[in-house]
Amino acid sequence: MRWLIRWSGRFLLGGGAARAQEPPLTDGMLIKAVEFRGLEAIGEPFIRRTIKTREGQPFSLRQTEEDVRELLRSRKFLAAFATTRVEDGQVVVVFNVQEKPTIVSVELEGNKRFSDAELFELTPAAGEVLDQYAINRARQDILQKYRAKGYYYATVELDEDALRLDRRVVYRIVEGPRVRVRKIRYEGNRRYGPLQLGGKIETKTYIWIFRTGEFDEERADRDALALQRFYREEGFLDARVGYRLDFDEVNRADLTLVFVIEEGVRYRVQEVLIEGPEVFSPERIRQEMRLTAGAFLRDEVLQADLKRVQDLYGEIGYVAARVEPRTDFLEEPGVVRLRLTITEGNRSRFGRITIRGNQRTKDEVVRRELRFYPGEYYNTVEARRA
Repeated sequence: MRWLIRWSGRFLLGGGAARAQEPPLTDGMLIKAVEFRGLEAIGEPFIRRTIKTREGQPFSLRQTEEDVRELLRSRKFLAAFATTRVEDGQVVVVFNVQEKPTIVSVELEGNKRFSDAELFELTPAAGEVLDQYAINRARQDILQKYRAKGYYYATVELDEDALRLDRRVVYRIVEGPRVRVRKIRYEGNRRYGPLQLGGKIETKTYIWIFRTGEFDEERADRDALALQRFYREEGFLDARVGYRLDFDEVNRADLTLVFVIEEGVRYRVQEVLIEGPEVFSPERIRQEMRLTAGAFLRDEVLQADLKRVQDLYGEIGYVAARVEPRTDFLEEPGVVRLRLTITEGNRSRFGRITIRGNQRTKDEVVRRELRFYPGEYYNTVEARRA
């Protein structure tokens, strides 16, 4: 007698006495084994690290479905699904996958300015999954690397035939000339002239024999930020600085670097508020400050004022005192309120004074030069001077 039974979604043809039917699959049944089908280049350990379904744990249909989604999110598989069967009252979970094709080789042609090793840091590697998005992104990254170093006429092409037929990733590079900075100009600068602004930037113009004048995009970005920081430290709190490149119509390898400046209004201090002091009065603290009502809000002056106030406390043992500035913008244009919040902390004393590194000079000689002793209130100014 021949028989046909349904066994966990699979049909088996057999003969002889019928075996006892397995119980239906339900959540909570013990997982007997986790198996994998369709693996070629990708190893089983990778999948086991990706999924959470494990032998010896209770079966969960929801977790199995989430594991399949995680496998697809790894971008290493074209397809993935799970099947189950019941054996001896336990569940066998089988993950079936179809791997994406892998890259056979990565090749570079025409690169001289950058070595293969430098550019390979930007590209996928041989043996990795053939991901069209990653391959195209690497092409853009290579192009950006060239342009950041002044190769504005560089091109990077991908050999589509080699990719489609042989799974070889071939980048063909034409570097072109590196552009040079012939002139540097400033637009929108009313308060400061080219000489003052030129001292704040790194980019220099081309001078035959003496300076190459090569344009570097990263350096130009730093220059724009340096100019913007300079303006804001001088009280132009809304200042913005960018740049553009004007290429020579005759010699396209020469350019003029133009910094475009929006100065905005220069801010003055309407008043200075002192909050939190107990040891000193607000009037005493103001005596240490040069930034007073009506003055331009210059960062250099403000930082010097903060140091003097800090030393005022440090001289009498308040080594942990903090002075935190904040500017409040008011309705009136170009005017701010400067607010200093002081946290005094506890007063400290000198403890044991240890001298190290004096191989020739005796401790007593060094101690004679000190103006403080153990047990006295700590003095940050004297300690710094010592």
